Amino acid sequence: MQESPTDFFELKERLSLIKNSLGKGNYREMKDQLITLQRSLGQLDLSRAERAGLKETINACFEKINALRESEKKAFEETSEQSREKLTPLVEKALFEARYNDEIREAWDFCVSVQNEFRGIRLQKEIREMLYQQLQEAFDILKQRRAQQQSVLEQKSLSGKTALLPEVEALLTEAEKAIDIEAYWKQLIELQQDIKDRDLTFEARNELLNKLQEAFTIIKLRREEKQRALAEEGFSNALTLEEMIAEGETLAANAEDFRVAFDHLKQIQQVFRELSLPREEREELYQRLQQAFDTLKGRQEAWFNERDRDTRENYNRLKPLVLNGLERARTSNEFKKTREMLKNIQAEFKGIRMKAESRQELYSQLQKAFDVLNQRHDEYLATKKDKMELRVDYQLSDVELRIEALQGEIEKDLLHIEELSETVDNPLFKGGEDDPTMDILNQAEVLKADVARKQALLGELLREKEELLQKKEKWAGLGNEPEEA
Repeated sequence: MQESPTDFFELKERLSLIKNSLGKGNYREMKDQLITLQRSLGQLDLSRAERAGLKETINACFEKINALRESEKKAFEETSEQSREKLTPLVEKALFEARYNDEIREAWDFCVSVQNEFRGIRLQKEIREMLYQQLQEAFDILKQRRAQQQSVLEQKSLSGKTALLPEVEALLTEAEKAIDIEAYWKQLIELQQDIKDRDLTFEARNELLNKLQEAFTIIKLRREEKQRALAEEGFSNALTLEEMIAEGETLAANAEDFRVAFDHLKQIQQVFRELSLPREEREELYQRLQQAFDTLKGRQEAWFNERDRDTRENYNRLKPLVLNGLERARTSNEFKKTREMLKNIQAEFKGIRMKAESRQELYSQLQKAFDVLNQRHDEYLATKKDKMELRVDYQLSDVELRIEALQGEIEKDLLHIEELSETVDNPLFKGGEDDPTMDILNQAEVLKADVARKQALLGELLREKEELLQKKEKWAGLGNEPEEA
């Protein structure tokens, strides 16, 4: 606060400064200073001429202030009139839209847009109140029309649902046993479109479409199952023939009884003619079958040109290998390496000549080695598996508890976000000086960010749970795999 002037010259100088600096932006502040100086005038010892001169300056300042105030008032009134001229037709149109526009949602959006025009606009208080009252009347009319429309819609919806529900339930009942799947699918599409075209409430339409979706799901599964069955049949036929031809190729390359081998290949040839196959697999498998015939014929011709090979040499070579494999199966803890060793010994039997009784003797010993190794390996795994399963169960329980807690937090946050969104859409909170919209939106964004973070954490926990379940399944099945002898 400035100190009071102490003499004529100081007061005159300060009055001159005020007079020279008066303008639209500061006249209110200058008026207060001028009043303070006017009061100081009576406290100074001044001559009549000095006092009269100062009063003249003060009066001139007040006149200028009044002129500025009147100018500002006039400018405000002109601006207010322009704003009124701009808003009045919009408000009138809003009332017209509210009364006569069949699209209530469109009319409501227009009223909201008009309401937004009031923000930041300069208007005289009585004009603002009058126009805003008319706009509020438009909102009230729309609310009443919307309530009436909803009542009519609910009546139509009840009638439509009553008519459509038996059709939906009938089709749903027929889904599992429909013979012509494509014709049934067409019926579902037509009924689905009928439901979408009817005047129904969201709940009624959603209920009917959800029931109809059950039928769609069943038919999709049946259609996929049928297609999968056809594909699997062709694939299965190909696998069956591939196995048979592989066996035939083995016989053609290794069988000593050529007649049995020829009969087997002829049986494969007959099966080949009866099964449906994709063209590529058919050509490839047929070429292999023909090659097996050619191989067998070549071996048969060669057999007549040579005698049996020295089977004892093969027996003497394989016997120590088999006995060494049996001993190692009884003593070694390197199960994988030992099994590979036995498989390698087993592979040595393929493609060599040996008397049947000698082959049976050695192969029996080799099978015994596999059995001994498998039994010792099962006992080893049983002990290890129990410890690992207990540990995985403990970790899985902890992760599931954390997932459940996090899901509860996310659900609570999403509900809060939905409540904030409904609050923002309420027109009663908009247009006032204390409009809380931005605060609510900021709060919702913070919650959304927190939900995103929690959902990311939930995803990590779900992946961790899946990894633990896979680990549990792996250990549960460990030791139950079929062993190759």
